[in-house]
Formats: sequence, structure tokens, C-alpha cells
Amino acid sequence: AFYPGDNTAVCTAQLCSYQADLAVFADLDATLWGISTQGIASHEKFAEKRGLTFPLLADTDKSVHRQYGALLPVLGTRRAVFVIDAGGIVRWRHVSTVGLTYQGVTQISDVLRSIAV
Repeated sequence: AFYPGDNTAVCTAQLCSYQADLAVFADLDATLWGISTQGIASHEKFAEKRGLTFPLLADTDKSVHRQYGALLPVLGTRRAVFVIDAGGIVRWRHVSTVGLTYQGVTQISDVLRSIAV
């Protein structure tokens, strides 16, 4: 899950909702990672403050954001969720233009169920 920033209102709501339902992802044999352009120190403080137990990746050079189309010039990170299978194939993606809302656990778990083999 690409997100614009640690400790911002929508990002905090998004990642905390994922944390609250982390068992849903585990039950579907899915691993959740958050990724933004902030550094590790910022992620560690954010995770500790909010009780986030899933990995937050630091893409400070924005290379992963560029590879996945999750970066807009001037505006920065696009809120995006990708479902990638064990073979590294992108099975589903949702990339927001503005990112004021996010894909919830229900939407993502429905996708995971639909592609399960």
C-alpha cells in the first residue's frame, strides 16, 4: 500500500484500519506492506505511535514509486494498493489520482478471495 505520509489524517486512518483487520489479511495468506517516501526514522516513530506491526518501507529515492506509477510530479505520492502474487505478478491495482480516500480491508479482501487459487 503506497501512502503519501506518516502521521497525516487519511494515511493514519488507512493504515490503522489495515492494522485493526490484519488478521483478515493473514487468513487470506496475504502480507501487507506500507510504503512511502519518508525515511526509516519517521516510519518507526509513526508505527510506534499508532501500534502498526506490519512493515513500513522507506522509498526515499522514489524509485519503487516510479516503477509502480505511484508518483505524480509536484503532487508526490499517489495513494495506491497493489495485490502481487507469490510469483511477483501484479494481480490487481488501485491507483488514486488525488488520494483523499483509500481502498478498505473489505475491498482488498474481496479481491484477494477472487484471485485465490
